[in-house]
Amino acid sequence: MEIDRLIAIVLILIIIVFLVFFLILPKHYEFKILQKKVAEKEAEFKARSEYYFRIQDVFEDLRGREEQLIKIDAAVPTELDFSSLLHFFQKIADENGVILTSLTFQKTSPLKIEKAAAAGETPEIKEEIRIQENFFTFNITSTYSAFKNFLSALESSARLIEAKSISLSSPPVQKEGEIKSFKIEIKVYSL
Repeated sequence: MEIDRLIAIVLILIIIVFLVFFLILPKHYEFKILQKKVAEKEAEFKARSEYYFRIQDVFEDLRGREEQLIKIDAAVPTELDFSSLLHFFQKIADENGVILTSLTFQKTSPLKIEKAAAAGETPEIKEEIRIQENFFTFNITSTYSAFKNFLSALESSARLIEAKSISLSSPPVQKEGEIKSFKIEIKVYSL
């Protein structure tokens, strides 16, 4: 009987070892893998929720700065709209007593930005294709003071406008308040 009991104990131990190795351990490893996946998903969820909270904060900040963004959009429009630009120039000219006699579009080119170089190095020119330089030439007829006011109004406008060159043609004998012809080459920026 003792041998039968010993064999039964050994068989039960073998069955227990068999069950542990083939049934319990695989489920334990599967459980550990699932725990890791759950931890990864929780971390991903936490990161996404923080990201969305940051986006919401940025959105609220942008909503609070809407006026400033409108000014930036006016300063550097996304597209060059010739009709609105012509209207803008004509409006500034009318407000300052200047007659805009002709406006000519010359060209559009990408803005070239010079990268600052260290001492002894030649500066690199990096071409930036997002910002466009648009060149215009127009002729104006006005008095000198009206022309000066016109340039001042262009300079103080929200749009980014740069006067490249100004030329004056007037009669040889000049009188105070006499009407003169001016030719201006300007650069207007757009995205």
